[in-house]
Amino acid sequence: MGRYDRVSPLPPPDRSRVFPAWAVLRDLEGRERDADMARRVRLRFMALRPVLRLVRHGIDRVPRESLERQIDGVREELGQLSARDPERARLARFLRRIRHPTPLTLATATLDLGEAAEAAEHYHGAEELYFAALQVATAYRLEPEQVIALRLLGRICRKAARSEDARRFCREAAELALRLGDRRQWAIAMDGLGATLRQDGDAAGALRIHEEILARGRQWSDDEVLAEGLCGLCRAEAETGDPQRAIEYGWTAVGRAARDEQLDTALSCLGAAFLQVGLYPAAARCHWIVANRASRLAVRAQARVDLATVAARAGQADAARDHLRDAIRLAKKHGHHEILRHAEALLTVLEHTPDGSIGAPPTAAPGESARRIAAEVETFGQALVPAR
Repeated sequence: MGRYDRVSPLPPPDRSRVFPAWAVLRDLEGRERDADMARRVRLRFMALRPVLRLVRHGIDRVPRESLERQIDGVREELGQLSARDPERARLARFLRRIRHPTPLTLATATLDLGEAAEAAEHYHGAEELYFAALQVATAYRLEPEQVIALRLLGRICRKAARSEDARRFCREAAELALRLGDRRQWAIAMDGLGATLRQDGDAAGALRIHEEILARGRQWSDDEVLAEGLCGLCRAEAETGDPQRAIEYGWTAVGRAARDEQLDTALSCLGAAFLQVGLYPAAARCHWIVANRASRLAVRAQARVDLATVAARAGQADAARDHLRDAIRLAKKHGHHEILRHAEALLTVLEHTPDGSIGAPPTAAPGESARRIAAEVETFGQALVPAR
């Protein structure tokens, strides 16, 4: 009798050679017996099919009654999920948005659903949704949405460790954004390219990318681009072993942040840099501010995980566990599975470690500049909590 466990897996076929939305189902690989996962993936597969139909035939060429029947069929299936399930609410909102679609609403709704799939770690589904949104944006010449779709494709490919594709999509997004004069999207796409290079171990290449963003920000006198470059340099320097410079870059980014979301990012980067040199109160203050002011719930949940990491490094195991339980509650309630998995893994480690510690000790002693910045963060941090 054949031994099927010894058969080498076949590579996935090209998108052009499979039935529409097939790639969404690939998120079930290895989890075929997970009934809840199967329900979610199936519903997302069904939700994407009307989008692909509209892409294939054209929005004006799909009979309205036929589209509504197809959407109603998907809506009836949503009852498989609990009424309080965030996935059900997202899918219902998505179906409402595409019921009477314009090219813009179709593209943006599909991008939003892709980001929800990505947060749930359904990377194949997210990629297919982003690709569908790109098809809509390209067909109807929605160039700003093309930039976003390309940038998000770059991000999902980076998470899937497909570095070559990630770099290509990020570069395409940056080039198109620059041609459109969209400096913000150019900077975010370039930051994604830098993150990919860091993930690939090309620290020097990543530094060059983030330095280019910073230089453009200075050339354009654009605080938003400047802050993007500074945050990237903070991460890059922290990862290459120079936390002192990372702290200086992060601190400058906090002062340059042009948007609430960018301020949250700058504070998170600065907190991570403080952690590396053992300035735990300052690190905790940065993450505490983000946890209490961020408008995005995923950012709040991640900040709780970061607070737990700081507390554990500082020897406050009980506080670390409390922060992780808060993060788990938020992540479960809002369907942020990436954060949920990370928080649960850390909590397991804490509960099975005799001294309640996680992670490594400080990589360097803080210098005078780092201590000065830390002291400032600890004194004015509370005033930053109300979102601007």
